[in-house]
Amino acid sequence: MKSNADKHGMKSAAKREPHEHHDHHANMAADFRKQFWVSLVLTLPILVLSPFLQKLVGLREAIGFAGDLYVLFGLSTAVFFSTAAGRSSKGCTESLPRASPG
Repeated sequence: MKSNADKHGMKSAAKREPHEHHDHHANMAADFRKQFWVSLVLTLPILVLSPFLQKLVGLREAIGFAGDLYVLFGLSTAVFFSTAAGRSSKGCTESLPRASPG
């Protein structure tokens, strides 16, 4: 009789080769590095468009433009969904309708 893992084509931990585990961690590290750089690049304009920081520096009138809050919202949303927080909430919203959290 096949195990549940065998039915779905998954290998058990004992059957996996050692280098597969290393490759998985290398891929995760590369993914986190990519997330970091994307978040950093998108966070810099968020800080520049932030009304609080603009007032603090005294450049609200010089930097502000019509619709800057919409751009700020869009960039902030992109950072949220490009990070692990966004992926976690995505997994939550996918599992709740199936009634199988986790």
